[in-house]
Amino acid sequence: MMSCRKRQGERRSGFGAVILWFSAAVLMGGLAAPWVWSLAIFLGRSFPALSFLRDTELTATASRCVLLAVLLLMTPVVRWAGLGGIPLLWGPWTRGAWRQGGGGWISGATASAAVAAVGVAVGAYTVRAGRAVGAEFLLRLGGFLLAGIAVAVIEETIFRGGMYRLLRGSHGFQIAALVSSLVYSAVHFAKPWPPVMPVNADWLAGLKLLQYMFGEPWRWHDGFMFLTIFFLGVFLCATYEATGRLYLPAGAHAGIVFVMKVVRFLLDRDRTVAPVLFGPSAGIVKAPAATIMAVLLAAGVVGVLRFSHAPSGRNAGASLSS
Repeated sequence: MMSCRKRQGERRSGFGAVILWFSAAVLMGGLAAPWVWSLAIFLGRSFPALSFLRDTELTATASRCVLLAVLLLMTPVVRWAGLGGIPLLWGPWTRGAWRQGGGGWISGATASAAVAAVGVAVGAYTVRAGRAVGAEFLLRLGGFLLAGIAVAVIEETIFRGGMYRLLRGSHGFQIAALVSSLVYSAVHFAKPWPPVMPVNADWLAGLKLLQYMFGEPWRWHDGFMFLTIFFLGVFLCATYEATGRLYLPAGAHAGIVFVMKVVRFLLDRDRTVAPVLFGPSAGIVKAPAATIMAVLLAAGVVGVLRFSHAPSGRNAGASLSS
């Protein structure tokens, strides 16, 4: 009876911690957004060098404030849940971490590049003339690389290191992977879309945007984008489960983002060729072909987990406990 009550308490604390974490972040970010936005507008009007800030939108400010609040609140939440700090979620930084991160980047980049290569081979994508030359192209590649790493570090820390781990400890791999991946995919569509863009902000203006959080018109390819991100989330959870560290999933994530940015820069979409399989644009995340890639990646790693009885016990300091 004691163990049963303990498990029930752990289940409540897992979901409870996630709900508390994100609810507090939305409240904190929503309340801070009008003040940050007003400050940006004031600075843009007062200093010519900062005039670009006059074009700052409240919707974008609110999204960034919520993201910052999620990151700020993560450490106290995971400590309260007994998972330690963020460094423990990533695992020890050793020579193996470099191998995992690099190997993950190669695997993620290769998988995404394979989708783009098939698109080029069938004529769905065409190469833009004059783009892949010169120092500007190399600078852009460097920017894409850094952007991929930044996105991967932030999202893996939040969704795999934080949300997945909180749910994993009380509900096991399957529920934790499914729930965290559903939220991870939905967040990519959580962009305020008010019918009229606010030009003045009272102190509740950020929270008032919540009613328009998923107001952007839904198109057919958004469904495939949702599925692609969801299955990529499952794939990244499974790689974290297999290694007990965030380096491999973060590397794979960074590689995928890097290639997607390169594809959008280098390629044009010919909509007359394979109009469904490769979606409406060079953004391959919206293409059903990318959904197939994500399903294969997720099925492959989950299959390995199933037949090898993961999680691995090799990384004792960072392995995921049941």
